[in-house]
Amino acid sequence: MKKSRFIAGFSAMALAISAMSISAFAAPEPTKIDQTTPEPKQGQAVITTTIEPTYIVTIPADTTVAFNALSTDFGSVELTQARLDPGKQIKVTVDTDGELNNAADASKVIPYMVTAQYATGEPGGVYMPFNVKGSDLTFDTTGQAFAMEIQITENDWNKAYAGSYSDTVTFNVSYEDVPTTPDP
Repeated sequence: MKKSRFIAGFSAMALAISAMSISAFAAPEPTKIDQTTPEPKQGQAVITTTIEPTYIVTIPADTTVAFNALSTDFGSVELTQARLDPGKQIKVTVDTDGELNNAADASKVIPYMVTAQYATGEPGGVYMPFNVKGSDLTFDTTGQAFAMEIQITENDWNKAYAGSYSDTVTFNVSYEDVPTTPDP
């Protein structure tokens, strides 16, 4: 009997403490303005919200290069959706050794280069090497895109052995500070 009263009393006390802790975190009371409020009769309320950064970068799909093709469309890298913090950007780099490896003999390779061009829609634009270490693409606005190509020289095709070749290109995406330029 004593034990059940103790448990009941302890439960009631825990419930009371729980209720107090809930009221301690209740929403702030609204400001009340009445005839006794000094002039000017005003009150302020602060409105806040938080928007987390989000982004979607689309990279090229698997691609087949036709034999003897000097240039093959490799799709594009595009910032398809973005909500970035001020002073931030998306940076994309690529990791590849730039060699298609023969499936039967990995020592037999076809050198290639991944190139990128800012997708302005203008034909005949200049493509820049993209698989050179240190090269990167930067984005800060939804819709920005770089058209990609795979380039293999005629000389490299002429030296190639028969067989199936492949390589994996890894696109690295990072969310970074926009670099600041020093004052002259």
